[in-house]
Amino acid sequence: MNPSVPPPPRRVVIHLRPSAALRVLRPWWFAVGAAAVMAFIAYGSFVPFEYQPREWGEASADFRAALDQWASPPSRSDFAANIALGIPLGFCLLAALRVDRPNRWLTAGVGLLVAAGCGLYAGVVEFGQLFFRERVCSGADVFAQALGGAIGVGTWALTGQWLTDRSRRAFDTDAVRKTTAPLLCGYAVLLLIVQTLPLDLTASPYEIAHRLRDNTTWTPLGELFEKTTADPDQDWKTLAAWCQVFALYLPAGLLLGGLGGKFRTPDGLFRVIGWGLLGAAGLEACQVLVQSRHPSTTDVLLGTVAVTVGWATARILTTRGVRKRRGEAAVLLAQAWAALMAGAAWFPYQFYPGLTGERLAGVHWLPLRDATQGPYLWAAEDLLVKFALALPLGGLAAWGLGGTNGVGTRPAGRWAVPLAGVLTAAVVAAVLELGQAMLPGRVVCPTDVLLAMAGGWVGAVAARWAIGISTSGRTVGVPATVAA
Repeated sequence: MNPSVPPPPRRVVIHLRPSAALRVLRPWWFAVGAAAVMAFIAYGSFVPFEYQPREWGEASADFRAALDQWASPPSRSDFAANIALGIPLGFCLLAALRVDRPNRWLTAGVGLLVAAGCGLYAGVVEFGQLFFRERVCSGADVFAQALGGAIGVGTWALTGQWLTDRSRRAFDTDAVRKTTAPLLCGYAVLLLIVQTLPLDLTASPYEIAHRLRDNTTWTPLGELFEKTTADPDQDWKTLAAWCQVFALYLPAGLLLGGLGGKFRTPDGLFRVIGWGLLGAAGLEACQVLVQSRHPSTTDVLLGTVAVTVGWATARILTTRGVRKRRGEAAVLLAQAWAALMAGAAWFPYQFYPGLTGERLAGVHWLPLRDATQGPYLWAAEDLLVKFALALPLGGLAAWGLGGTNGVGTRPAGRWAVPLAGVLTAAVVAAVLELGQAMLPGRVVCPTDVLLAMAGGWVGAVAARWAIGISTSGRTVGVPATVAA
């Protein structure tokens, strides 16, 4: 070999892990979301599943009569709820079929078919209600769900791919994947939904001015002093509502403690207070537009304090001494959280143990049965609150089981951690329901236990992920060839 000729560079192939963005928001993600919405619509439409046989001709005639009343919804809140159900269905269906496919004209054509399919599905479900007792077929529901499906389809056709690409890029940055920012954003959306249901909105300047003047409590703790007569029961009810508000805001503070920069140092205290005050005030301002809500500066104060307490708790939990005894700390915190949940659930705190057997014997064990007996959006708020209150229980179970597996890439106990979260939430929810069986004014609902189990699972998975990103140094990239 001629020594004057340099040898060719040696090629070294470095296999890096594929980008995390390439693994999120794939078509099957949207397909699962669409299937979940369809299942929820069907279940909510047919529960309590008391089938009644009918002649086909009679059912067809009743269905046509119902369709003729499509422009006369029996309830504006139910009409809005059906629109809200149709939007994610149309969005997810079109996304599952057209994500990462650039042909806009074909997407528009498929979107028209999907919108028609949403209306057809709504019609099939409403027609099926004619064969179940306690259900009412409504043409307005068909129109509302079809309208929602069309809105969802249009939203995807205009911005769906752009939102997907932006979400993927945002998820692939270290500032997001290595902090609790995604969890905080998701919880903020959940809080916004809970605080603005049942969405009976008003845009009238006169109504808004009237609500600000006569239907808003401007004095902190003014609910205790604005009454003309003493009413201990009302005071206890107010206290229970305050416990719930505090419990809903506290997880936001815990998640703030997982952000980067000053949020992980004592210097971030005033920043946390500012963000808590801004967030709580913003949510109360949104309630001014909701006719059935009562905005209050007390909730702003409670929300700010809860966020600050949550952030301080997160800082304490990261200290070395507490981490060494995380099991005992998790048990104590879970008990404290259960006590806070009991304060919100056991109003009016007048127990009659002799009623337990009779109350439990009359329980309806079919999930969501009680939720379908009243306005859907009020029931949705109650369900979401029960779900949200169980999230910290799952998170505490995940944190109490330990940190990582020693390598620092993945928390230990892939299946044990979610199971522990589910069991913890189920036990606490079962105790709360047993206590409600002794209270004449409360309703024993097995659905609350199922919602708590779901919240415990989500909370455990989220906490496990948060623990993993706080101790791992992930390397993200794509397969590459470099010259050595």
